[in-house]
Amino acid sequence: MKPIFTLLLLLFTTVSFSQRKTFLDFRNESTAIYPGCENAENKEDCYREKVGALILEEINKSNTAKSLGLEEFSIKVTIFSKASGEAPFKAETENERIKGLAVSALEKLPAIIPINDLRGKPTSSSYGFFVSFKKNNNTKQYEQVIKSTTEDMKKKPHPFPMVIEHAHFKDCSAEDEFVSACFEDKFIIWITEEIGNELESLKGTKVKIKVAVDKEGNVSVNKIETSSDKLKKVLEKAFINFPKIKPAVINGQTSGIVYDIMPLSF
Repeated sequence: MKPIFTLLLLLFTTVSFSQRKTFLDFRNESTAIYPGCENAENKEDCYREKVGALILEEINKSNTAKSLGLEEFSIKVTIFSKASGEAPFKAETENERIKGLAVSALEKLPAIIPINDLRGKPTSSSYGFFVSFKKNNNTKQYEQVIKSTTEDMKKKPHPFPMVIEHAHFKDCSAEDEFVSACFEDKFIIWITEEIGNELESLKGTKVKIKVAVDKEGNVSVNKIETSSDKLKKVLEKAFINFPKIKPAVINGQTSGIVYDIMPLSF
């Protein structure tokens, strides 16, 4: 029976492991995400600029009412991102008026998207940085001084390079990626057999699946995203029977790992 779905986009993982990765990759992996920065090349720069813009709005509002009398200044901001998305913060600067404005602005921080640990679970982290502002003498308002760190970080190597053998079906060879051609073939055969007669009724539906592979090679569904309740229930039932596979090996140690397979289009 020919399967009636395709893998449109294969795979990315929630961990960094390639020795070819750079310091930019490391920072993107270890910095919580400010809403709107999910697809930014440099999530850290985007985070800093978004926070700066939030403070800038408060600064210019106050400066319009009463001049701050400064040509330029900086504020040190530390944000403690919790796994829940809450973001306690601290603002530091010598000027008490500016500090008060920064605190007022930071009280409007949105929920921050936390980083994930190797198991794919949200975890707490902190991010400290400076935001700088300079007065525009033509407009009499302040502007954020933006300096990109992207190119500099691309030149530096990843500080914690990992050597990984991806989890794989027992009769497939280990590859540089989880969804290898062998995995794809066996996955299609497996899911076709498991869903069986339901395939035709699911035509046109799409889904994103996050799976966890433990140290013993057991595969479980971590998360299923789809607009079809029927497809979600069918996949949850199907994955109960997912065959045991070879677990991942990271730096010589057998390890649990989380993978995103996205999206599947039926």
